[in-house]
Amino acid sequence: MPLEQTAEEIAADLMKKAAKEGWENKSHLLKLLGRAWAFIRGEPNAGKPLDSSGTKESPRPILILGPSGAGKSTLARVLAGDVNVLLDPPEYYEPSIDVETVKLLGEDGVELVVLPGEQYRSNREFGEVTAALVNGAYRGLILVVDYGYHAVKSEWAEQHRLYEEGKRREFLPKLLDAHRKEEIDLLTKLVPSLKAATGKLWVLVVVLKQDLWVSDQLDVETNYEGSGAWGTAMGEVRQAMDGKPFHLRTAYTCLHIQNYTTASGRETLKKNTPGYDAVRQRKSLAKLFENFDALRAWEEKP
Repeated sequence: MPLEQTAEEIAADLMKKAAKEGWENKSHLLKLLGRAWAFIRGEPNAGKPLDSSGTKESPRPILILGPSGAGKSTLARVLAGDVNVLLDPPEYYEPSIDVETVKLLGEDGVELVVLPGEQYRSNREFGEVTAALVNGAYRGLILVVDYGYHAVKSEWAEQHRLYEEGKRREFLPKLLDAHRKEEIDLLTKLVPSLKAATGKLWVLVVVLKQDLWVSDQLDVETNYEGSGAWGTAMGEVRQAMDGKPFHLRTAYTCLHIQNYTTASGRETLKKNTPGYDAVRQRKSLAKLFENFDALRAWEEKP
């Protein structure tokens, strides 16, 4: 057999193997996503009471909170089935200025409630939502953060309030630090309500945009689950909730692979991490969706 033919056959076999693995990964991810949708719908509903008509009640809504530009609305649309992360391209950031109620695709009475970021929500709205959280109106809380890589509203870096003339290199670190402080400020305001929550409650912290910060993965995990400001605050919540029906989980993931840019992609502030490809993205999504399996198991415990 000619050497060229052997090389061609080897290449063809490798392509077939890669295609098979890609499909298996995609198929596995779709199954996990399907189970996540079932969880949001409240299935299985064995523990759900029947109403007067003999039908099962809709589950309580899930609350989604986070800073402006962290990805709350996009995550809600993914979980509702309105965005397909395997096919749909990323959209440029458009801030939400009102409380959004996102319904699961094709379902009535199943809701994801998304509160706007700090700049667009009123103290009244935040107070009403946190009071409802304390009183058990929400089944669970998803906190969306991204290690400071919030969407930037200005079209150019020079137009941003934190930009200093002649200090281009200092802009991105300063921007990320300010955004991480916004994350901590939100959590600080929320901690008293979490400590006072009555009834069964789970909290899922979703750290998005892994493609941008994955080279600092250890630092990111330390920040959110270890000795960092966020992890320390959550540790206080855990301690306060000891003995209560409370469950906390953290997931690190990427919904879309894209550079970190100013508005409408005008200027690239940071390119996504070299080597972070669709395979790694899908693995991160699988880990995210696996959390809903764990939450279901926790909810079903007596």
